Amino acid sequence: MDAESNEKIVTEDLIERLNRLEPVAARLGCADELADVEKIIRRGAGYQRQRAVAKAHNGDLHAVVDDLVTLMRDGHPPIR
Repeated sequence: MDAESNEKIVTEDLIERLNRLEPVAARLGCADELADVEKIIRRGAGYQRQRAVAKAHNGDLHAVVDDLVTLMRDGHPPIR
């Protein structure tokens, strides 16, 4: 909830808080890491992607592993 007791979506609230923390993160030298948090919020966490891949392949966990290997090989870690 905001100051006026209006409900807010958790992800919207988190992004607002991240925006307020950007100057602090820049001073600490961790702005890129803070930006990764927003990426996770917008794209979904790795476990969400893995569950979606499993569901799309009838629960086949080999497909999940193949997807993770492809991401890593292409230089795209699951959280970024």
